[in-house]
Amino acid sequence: MAKKTATNKDERERFGRLIELGCYIGKNFADVIGKKYKCGGKLEIHHIRRMGAKTNHKKTFCLCTHHHSAQTPHPHGWAMHKSTKLFEDRFGLQEDILDIVNQQLEETC
Repeated sequence: MAKKTATNKDERERFGRLIELGCYIGKNFADVIGKKYKCGGKLEIHHIRRMGAKTNHKKTFCLCTHHHSAQTPHPHGWAMHKSTKLFEDRFGLQEDILDIVNQQLEETC
């Protein structure tokens, strides 16, 4: 497991803004999931880490617990940490999600 690093003021501000955006899946996939979808889980910050790389607080986006930490009633693969491959097959690569989220953050400034 990667070592946790302390956050600075800018990174904590980013986390706050990510929480304001809400769960990436609930915000961007409501049409695919159906109805007026609300995740309903606690919001968590997901860090993109490939091959055990160190935590980078700038490579982050927000997911609810249902889509992040596998505490989900949905079919296997909807949660990032249940199966990253199935999650990315359904919702896109983490790096692509990061680009979209960064664009959404810029639009809210």
